[in-house]
Formats: sequence, C-alpha cells, structure tokens
Amino acid sequence: MMAEFTLSGHGDMAGTFLEHMFIGGGGPVIVANATSPEISNFSPAVGEEISASDTISFDVTDDEGLFERILIAVSFPDGTFEVAHDGDNPRGNYTSLPNARVSITNGFRYTLRRAGNWPSTPTFEYFVIDDAGNSGVIP
Repeated sequence: MMAEFTLSGHGDMAGTFLEHMFIGGGGPVIVANATSPEISNFSPAVGEEISASDTISFDVTDDEGLFERILIAVSFPDGTFEVAHDGDNPRGNYTSLPNARVSITNGFRYTLRRAGNWPSTPTFEYFVIDDAGNSGVIP
C-alpha cells in the first residue's frame, strides 16, 4: 500500500513524499501493540513551494517510541535513488550539516538537505517499523 502527497514548487522542484506499508507474507500479524508509527510535522508543510536549497524536516513517532528500523530514502525522476538516513546515520549526499536525527518524545525529528541542492523533484520514501512489527502510516 502506498500513500502519497506532494510539496509543490517551481517547475521540476516540486517534491513528493511516499509512504510504503509492509505486510508480512501470510496476512496480518496480530500483536499486542497494534499502533503504527506515524510520519508527521513536515516542514515545509505539504503544498508549500520548495527551492533547490531547502531543508526538509519531519517527525517519526510511535506510541511507545520503540523502533525496529527507520530508513529514509530519496529518489529522483531520472531513477537516481539515494539513502538519506540508514536508521543510525545520515548517508552519502546527506552527511553534512544541517542533516540530523534528533530525539523527540516517542521518536525522532529528521532534518535533510542534499549536498549540492536538490537536482530535480525529490521523492522521499520512508520505511518505518516499530518493535512490534507495525509499519508507518500517514495520518
């Protein structure tokens, strides 16, 4: 399942956030903690214009604040795919400041800006699984 919303911008600088939900083989698994992690608090807000040098931030939270894995990736229309954060550290074009993962109540705030600016429309893909196996959902 995929939920999508966009950040509008000038020409090819509009960005799209995508969320992928993982469902294990054999159907849903019933667990004591059935609350999925959330991705929220986007800045700039959904629908605002972004420029090539903008920093984008968002929060990843869970009711218990316990995560099995968080992976943040960015893709571009030409097929380029970059891992921005591997769950432990920023990667590749995202290792310079202000890129960061900061602890907040029940989760983390991610701040991302690409070295050399966004070359075209960025699509942010995030893969979030909490310690009970629940995957991220956009409210």
